[in-house]
Amino acid sequence: QNDGSSNSLEFTDTYPFTNSSWCSSNLADGQSVTNVFSTSKVIQYNTTIKTITNFEGNGNLENQQKTKSRPISNFNFVAVLPNNIDFDTNEEMITYFQNRRDGYKQLPTEGNLNYSDYSGNVTFQQTISILNTPYFINSIQEGIRNFQAFSAHPFVSSAYLFLNSLPLATLREKYKTLNQSESGDQPQSTNDLDYIFATLKKYGAVHKIPYAWVLKIGSVYHRYKKFVETGQDIIQTSWSGFNYTNNYDPVTDDSEKIYPLVIDGDNIDIVLEKNTPVGAEVSSLMNTGFYPKLINDFNLFYQGQFVINPYLSITGSGFIVGTILTVTNISSNDLQIGQQVNS
Repeated sequence: QNDGSSNSLEFTDTYPFTNSSWCSSNLADGQSVTNVFSTSKVIQYNTTIKTITNFEGNGNLENQQKTKSRPISNFNFVAVLPNNIDFDTNEEMITYFQNRRDGYKQLPTEGNLNYSDYSGNVTFQQTISILNTPYFINSIQEGIRNFQAFSAHPFVSSAYLFLNSLPLATLREKYKTLNQSESGDQPQSTNDLDYIFATLKKYGAVHKIPYAWVLKIGSVYHRYKKFVETGQDIIQTSWSGFNYTNNYDPVTDDSEKIYPLVIDGDNIDIVLEKNTPVGAEVSSLMNTGFYPKLINDFNLFYQGQFVINPYLSITGSGFIVGTILTVTNISSNDLQIGQQVNS
């Protein structure tokens, strides 16, 4: 019933939702809510299937219902973004990424990142995706090691991080409806409805919820259960900094190891860290972005095989013209002399 009579506390209600102080501090918009158990905006008696539901009609999610009463934080997935992006100048690239700070121009895994003490070539307001963080990279590499050890579920931490990066609301948040007048190239306007926890607790009902949302709740439960049973956090290994030294030189962990290359006819030495004495001080030059182990691991993740055998120290020579590497001398059978690799 939607007359509000069922919103009063009962002995079957559970803590902490029975504690008004906790609700005010921990629920989304909790300080302005008078009754957290209200469900009149989401739950109703469905005359089509003759039962209580959180959807209308027979439950087929047509375009309109995909943005109505959804347990998500934002509707980024509604926006239609260009597949191919080309920049003629650095200014065009900077402008593009500045505009992406608006949520409706971001992909589902993206969000805003504000630096408190920033110095660099852009601004302190930037965008970030879990896919482009040390944590997700670590999780993929951890999964590669598990895969090599024949683990039944090698990429558990990657799946957890991905699911929890999507704009899926928690039980502390409210269902939302996207105003249908909005389009993907305009700012989003949403209406807050009822708390998700209340709609699930209050009545025995039929609920239509995204499969990804079910997986997210399951992932949180799995992480908690695993910690209780084993004392290990499934993302503990991933939740650390990027091991740049080992990814640069997995054999000896030498950040000053030199990779000599010939690129477009010029001799180029790639080194991660080069320290040069300058009087009484030392000048350090860091070159980031070249990590052979990382490239090797991700090639196994994408294509099921390593580019280079990780257990061998391979020496050789070659040259690069444009995007094509030609091997002229190699101490391994993984690449053949004269073989060309197009990047």
